[in-house]
Amino acid sequence: MVGPDGTVYYHHSWTPAPPSTFYAWRETGSEFITRWQHPCAFAPFALFAANAGGLVYTVQEGPMLTALDSSTGAIRALEPQPLAHGQTRFAVDADGRLFVNDTASPTCQLHIAP
Repeated sequence: MVGPDGTVYYHHSWTPAPPSTFYAWRETGSEFITRWQHPCAFAPFALFAANAGGLVYTVQEGPMLTALDSSTGAIRALEPQPLAHGQTRFAVDADGRLFVNDTASPTCQLHIAP
């Protein structure tokens, strides 16, 4: 996925080891340069979304919804409610609101973050 600022994001999953990693890269035209990387939860598909306000959302071990600073990769917020590994889907609307669907939940909960 490419974020609003042009950062290329990549979720690399490993099972059982080493731990999975979420990468942010800057593309120069001839190479990709790592801006930062952050541990994340294993999933058989990409688990992330970005908004124009400088946040990137992913799932880290726990598993917990995590908001990362798109410039530094620092954790800006954690969702205390655990999410299912490999069952979480994200979407960000034009107003920057995050929609999270945890399809493994018995109630298929939808979280909306401002």
